[in-house]
Amino acid sequence: MDVPIARLRQIIEAISVRLQAASRERAVLTEWSTKTLAQYIAATVPVPKGKNNKLLKSAQKIELFPSKKAVASKVSAEPERGSYERFMSRFGRAMG
Repeated sequence: MDVPIARLRQIIEAISVRLQAASRERAVLTEWSTKTLAQYIAATVPVPKGKNNKLLKSAQKIELFPSKKAVASKVSAEPERGSYERFMSRFGRAMG
């Protein structure tokens, strides 16, 4: 192979990003279909007039991915895999 190591790393990273995107796409579709089916099923439950359908409210809360508020509180300062900062940290250079 006549490809520099940097190019190989770029290719591997591109493949990884595409696989993650495909996985996320499938997960989002699964979440949407599960939530939709649960809402339709919950809507068929007989509820007395003037009462809230608790099952429907629960079905609306179904989520595979945490909300943005929950994610924001858990965000790490660690750079993402393959980032320039992580690469430079291997050489002991502080990024500032």
